[in-house]
Amino acid sequence: MPRFRKIAFVCAVAGVVFSTINCHAQEAQKTLFQVQTGFLGMWVGAEFPVTKNFILRAEAGLDAGFFGGISNDDNGFVLAPVFTTEPRYYYNFGKRTEKGKQTRNILETFLESKARFIPIGF
Repeated sequence: MPRFRKIAFVCAVAGVVFSTINCHAQEAQKTLFQVQTGFLGMWVGAEFPVTKNFILRAEAGLDAGFFGGISNDDNGFVLAPVFTTEPRYYYNFGKRTEKGKQTRNILETFLESKARFIPIGF
């Protein structure tokens, strides 16, 4: 079934091209609200500062996907709700501010642990 492979390849490439990169400043330590869209979903989220270097990020959204295969004639599309929490530790933010480097509108480096919940039945 070469057509299915072509569709899967196009979807994978589009997912990489249209993926979201979050670049924002953490210097103000304010709660940030955001809306993200991608090729296979859309999400609404917020980042809540806990300490200077630790932030809790929460999202709710809809993830989409395709199912089926070569040996299965049942191909289709699914849309499922998803809830995500991500505690983030920004480990170089203090070093940048101490050295007097710019901390606004740059990509900060962080460690993250992501937990996702998809309700049963989807």
